Amino acid sequence: MYRLIEGSADGMLHLPWKPADQQWMRATQIDSDVRAARKLLHLDFKARWLEKLPEAQRTELDIATLLDPRFKTYTFPGDETALDDEKATALEALSAVWAADWKPKPLPADAPAPAPAPAPASPVTTASATAASKMGASSSFFAIPLAPQQAAAAAAAAAPAAAELDDLEKYLALPAETNMDLDVLEWWKGKAPVMPNLAKMARQFLGRPASSAGVERMFSKAGKLYDDTKKGQNDGTLENALFAAANTE
Repeated sequence: MYRLIEGSADGMLHLPWKPADQQWMRATQIDSDVRAARKLLHLDFKARWLEKLPEAQRTELDIATLLDPRFKTYTFPGDETALDDEKATALEALSAVWAADWKPKPLPADAPAPAPAPAPASPVTTASATAASKMGASSSFFAIPLAPQQAAAAAAAAAPAAAELDDLEKYLALPAETNMDLDVLEWWKGKAPVMPNLAKMARQFLGRPASSAGVERMFSKAGKLYDDTKKGQNDGTLENALFAAANTE
């Protein structure tokens, strides 16, 4: 979004299909109607995503961004906007929600020790998470090479002792993933044995549908199945018909 806001400002316009020496058009060379449309689009983006975005929605987006291992540094491909203040605000929100709702509370001194988490049947690596994402739709239109496993292992070895860190501190100490086609839910599945509580939190924030289109299609199906000629059916019949309509190839 920051990239779109920056790119829609009244400045030079990039034309990637042109020859290399003609790809940038100065603002004064752009048609006046096009410049006016760009300005309106820029103002709309700023208002919708920065100035008028409800605080609760902004907080959820900030937390989801930090819990994505590709964007935890608040650095986005193709965007050079300085976002230090935004990152600090997002980190504050993430820490507050983590401490209030997800961080395990200290056990009483006489409480029995919790059972160790079972080891996964097969470890999930960055490579396997990426392969899983490519079995379906790609999670990104960026093509960036896979992060070297050796670098991640070296950074993990240099981190403080795991016993001294909670899940959030362990996660923030890891390097950001550079592969934009990473399946983030699969990645968090692989981290669940070492960061179980934060992995649950990440699935809660990152597993939500990106739009309401699926719900809207379901309401549309329901309307077609409950028209003027079918209003005599009971609730169970409508429910079964809707289930069949939604699960038929």
